[in-house]
Amino acid sequence: MKEIIEKQREYTIHKLKTWTKFFNPILDGTKTFELRLNDRDFKVGDRLDLMEYNPDTNTYTGSHCHRFISYILSDNPFIDLKGHAILGLASLQGEQEREEEDDNPYHLSGDELKRTEESRKRE
Repeated sequence: MKEIIEKQREYTIHKLKTWTKFFNPILDGTKTFELRLNDRDFKVGDRLDLMEYNPDTNTYTGSHCHRFISYILSDNPFIDLKGHAILGLASLQGEQEREEEDDNPYHLSGDELKRTEESRKRE
């Protein structure tokens, strides 16, 4: 079962480079957290735009997914996070799991993309 949070306020979008070995487990739901340098003003409810990056070729793959911050652990008496934060990740119900840059250059939602493709077929 996926965690679901509701959008309750305006949120900040953080675009983050994510290595493939970390991106794929987030995408399939086995990794529900992210460890990041706490150099941004992360807040619960903010959206992370995770962009898959291949460190072997130093290139973005074009794949990305969206997750929302459901929890932030930045201060812990048992471990020194050394300026890092552990972010709990959740997705909104109905959020498109993965988008390919080439197939969706305008970052439309699944329904918007489907309507656009249908209207192109009619032309």
